[in-house]
Amino acid sequence: MPKTGMNVRRMVLGSSVVALSHPGGRSHNEDDFLVFRQGEVILLAVADGLGGHRAGEVASGIAIQTLERNATALTEETTDPEILIRDVFARVDTAIRARAHGPCEGMGTTLVTALIRGGKVTVVHTGDSRAYLIRDRLIMKTRDHSAVQDLVDRGLISEREARSHPFRHLITGALGIDTRVDSCTIPVQGGDTVLLASDGFYEAIDEDHLIALVRYEPFSSLADRLLDEVVERSSDNITIALARV
Repeated sequence: MPKTGMNVRRMVLGSSVVALSHPGGRSHNEDDFLVFRQGEVILLAVADGLGGHRAGEVASGIAIQTLERNATALTEETTDPEILIRDVFARVDTAIRARAHGPCEGMGTTLVTALIRGGKVTVVHTGDSRAYLIRDRLIMKTRDHSAVQDLVDRGLISEREARSHPFRHLITGALGIDTRVDSCTIPVQGGDTVLLASDGFYEAIDEDHLIALVRYEPFSSLADRLLDEVVERSSDNITIALARV
């Protein structure tokens, strides 16, 4: 039984898809998530809202609701999924900007999605919410759209230093604010785990420890174990979405 009590939002689809969200070190939760399955096709998403006085909740909610409305089409359509999902991101961006006035002025959201279909996973993201593909080792991790990631790429700081850098929450891409979208499609195989996470999760856990837990913890208890590992250390909202291929 997880240590996190009644504050957890949870969705479970069968034995291989689960998402959890917890306020973590905040008084309210501006993260949101989506898990959707149609046959063998799985769609995951995590959004981390930005903006004052709960406007972040509005932005992340717009992102997830827009994805949810398009989920069936995304899982059934045979067109290149990167093109389809990027189009949804553009619609989210337009919708957020249309609502960004009054108390919602300046709001935005990160968004990371993973569509698992036909032996491949398509990942599309903006901001610093991440996607991981884990097998017996780390196969893929998205590159954050953030100021500290830019410093890491330029060789000015290490990845370990980035975790505690004072500018680590300064992002350089977000829907509704500064649109910057990356995407990729890579093969998956049976036993792979696709993990999406907001920064409140991955900043509070060592990456090697994360990979070890994904490899050795039974999937039925993995999400709760991961949340328990970070909930007392994170100062931010915590959201994860996982699928076992």
